[in-house]
Amino acid sequence: MLFDRYTTFPILAKRLGKDPLVYFDNAATTQKPRAVIDAITYYYSHQHANIHRGLYALAEGAAKIVEGVRSQTAHLLQAAPEEIVFTAGTTASLNLVATAYGEDHLQPGDEVLISVLEHHSNYLPWQRICEKKGATLRIAPITESGNLDKVAFKRLLGPRTKIVALTYLSNLLGTVTPLTELIAAAHSYGAITVVDAAQAIAHYPINVKELGCDLLTFSAHKAYGPTGLGILYGKRAILMRMTPYQVGGGMVSDIGTNPITYLPPPYFLEAGTLHLAGIAGWGAAISFINKIGYKALQNEEQKLLHYATKGLATIPGLKIIGNPQQRVGIIPFIYPPYHALDIALY
Repeated sequence: MLFDRYTTFPILAKRLGKDPLVYFDNAATTQKPRAVIDAITYYYSHQHANIHRGLYALAEGAAKIVEGVRSQTAHLLQAAPEEIVFTAGTTASLNLVATAYGEDHLQPGDEVLISVLEHHSNYLPWQRICEKKGATLRIAPITESGNLDKVAFKRLLGPRTKIVALTYLSNLLGTVTPLTELIAAAHSYGAITVVDAAQAIAHYPINVKELGCDLLTFSAHKAYGPTGLGILYGKRAILMRMTPYQVGGGMVSDIGTNPITYLPPPYFLEAGTLHLAGIAGWGAAISFINKIGYKALQNEEQKLLHYATKGLATIPGLKIIGNPQQRVGIIPFIYPPYHALDIALY
């Protein structure tokens, strides 16, 4: 085993009657290791103050923690610290991009391209901004096996394509998207690319330079960190083209009767007080991931995926949905004549 369930993840010591807790809902949110819980508790007990608003020692110390975790996150993604924006989550990040970028750069007749694999968080913000700006939302289909249809995707690209927003991997089918190829195709038409990596961050090391994406986002809680914290990576040139859709404390260098003077990225997109304790906890989550290593996590997951797939295949009448070229640890299935809710409850 990669770790001791009872000491590493305290909640796994919980019992439901006589049975130990078995938790399968990691696609929705991961449980928290002791190191993350302790980091949040220690922050509130010994380090808490608001940042960038005071010159006293506690405030300076809290600011150092936040900027340290920003650098940790940048290193995790092979990015620069000034390219890392802290948000409230993946949903908040995608709404921020759709509004702060789309509001100024989408015109009537322009197109935004997504796929059938997208979570609502990477669908609804684009649908809404397209409706508002008179742009067209195009949706790439998938194949019978559950792979994104690359041929159809490339056919949908064109000179009016301004934004391409794709999931790294599907929370429903477990399909891994061939992002590098699709991002390059999008860039050949001058479109900016947005990656929803919410499901991927716990499974794969992410190198934004190798992917070539312009923007990428995920939530800390999907990778052993706390809820209420999102990370948005953005190339500096793209971030500079955004107009903040939230304004408030900590994001301006000058205010008065003259036009607002915003701070440089990433700060002008971080209005108000950040989830400071959550950032401290996220730093501990990064250390936890690095200590185990993505390779070890992937090997363990693939063993479990193989075991579960083999076991499900022995059940007469059960049908596994899709057979993508690359799949992570989620197995969608139907089992006629039983309803999905009945199976889940059982």
